[in-house]
Amino acid sequence: MDQDIDADQLTEQSRGGRRSAPADVERLNVHVSASAMKALREVAEASGMTLTEAVRRAIGLLKLVDDATRDGVEIQFVDPKTNKTRVLQLI
Repeated sequence: MDQDIDADQLTEQSRGGRRSAPADVERLNVHVSASAMKALREVAEASGMTLTEAVRRAIGLLKLVDDATRDGVEIQFVDPKTNKTRVLQLI
């Protein structure tokens, strides 16, 4: 991501208590399955972040993985207890 906008940077408008985002931020409405929403909430709550921040981080992670795999990099997860390796593959 080129620029990370923190939720704290949002300012309250004087009318109606609505929030306005900086001019370079766009709003996105997304329909997700109940299971995806549950997973998003679990991640956000476990990490102490908002749903919006969890989505931002998910997008950043997807971009990182996508860029790396396009460059031919193999992304692996290694279990430190068993030393078992799993390779991440995006479909």
